[in-house]
Amino acid sequence: MATTKKKGIDMISHVNVRMYRMGTGDCFILKFFTGETNNTFTMMIDCGTWRQTDDHKLATYITDLKAFVGKTPIDVLVITHEHKDHVYGFEVCEDLFLNDPDFTFKEIWMGWPENDNADDKVKEWKRDYGQRKKALKLAAQRLTAIVESDTEKRKLKKCLMGWISYKFVSILLLL
Repeated sequence: MATTKKKGIDMISHVNVRMYRMGTGDCFILKFFTGETNNTFTMMIDCGTWRQTDDHKLATYITDLKAFVGKTPIDVLVITHEHKDHVYGFEVCEDLFLNDPDFTFKEIWMGWPENDNADDKVKEWKRDYGQRKKALKLAAQRLTAIVESDTEKRKLKKCLMGWISYKFVSILLLL
């Protein structure tokens, strides 16, 4: 495969994409090439899993990821957002990321809501969003307590029994 040039700049000829399926989550490595073998840019996107996974299993994925990347620094690490299925691997395999001088990142890009130095509008949004998130969690806890109470269980049972009786009578009338 020949390298394509545009105004003296080598154009990307192809991209190798590797997805690590560590459970329900995301972790991608993209290697951009000019020509057959010239890896000119490497990007990592997220590293997470939603499901609780054994630390040694995640370490196996990260070790393979590091071997795939090699000793060349990753140009950009992109963290799309704060959810566990996008960042949990960094927490569990912290030593594999931080204590290897051959595994580095030139830049880290994070979704703007996670930027602590954001402008006033973003800070206000984060504060309001956090308050709404807390209120929603409290409401969910209260609803769960109500639904799981003995009184509500009896009401639900009575309602279901009434519905079942109605359906049973309806079927008998059709016979």
